[in-house]
This record gives sequence, C-alpha cells and structure tokens, in this order.
Amino acid sequence: MQVTSYGEIAWVRISGYPKVAMKQGQEYKLFQPSSETPRYGLYRRISITSTSGFVFQMSADNGEISITPFGADITTSTGVNVSECYIMK
Repeated sequence: MQVTSYGEIAWVRISGYPKVAMKQGQEYKLFQPSSETPRYGLYRRISITSTSGFVFQMSADNGEISITPFGADITTSTGVNVSECYIMK
C-alpha cells in the first residue's frame, strides 16, 4: 500500500495478495493515512470476477481505508488492486 501526494491531490494504491483470507460481508480496516485525508468520502465497488469483488471505502472523517468482500471470500491467492486519486482537505 502506498499514498503519494502533490499539493491538494493524493493517490492511494493497494496492490498485492492478502496475508489472510477475507470473509465476504466482513469489513477489513487496512490503514489510516496520517495527513492525506480526503475532502469527501470514497466508495467504490471493485469486481474481481463477474460475481465477486470488494467494496473499497475511505472515510472523509479520518482517512481510514477499508474493504468489504462481496459475492465470495477473498483468498490469499486472489490479487487485490486499487488505484484511487482524490482531493485532500
């Protein structure tokens, strides 16, 4: 996971394989950037297959990032990739 910023623009990237299996419907809090808090909350539904994937969320309150699998569990051999740009507060 990495967060890069330039001026008021920030970019977060998550790319890799989970260290533990993630159960569908359960929210997993990944991390909280210290200063790159978004001006607005982010919510993206990201598909891995035609029937499963995860919801990516970033809180406008504290920048906490979480994902919630849907359709199926995410195993340790399933790649998770997110690339998101946003405007900081």
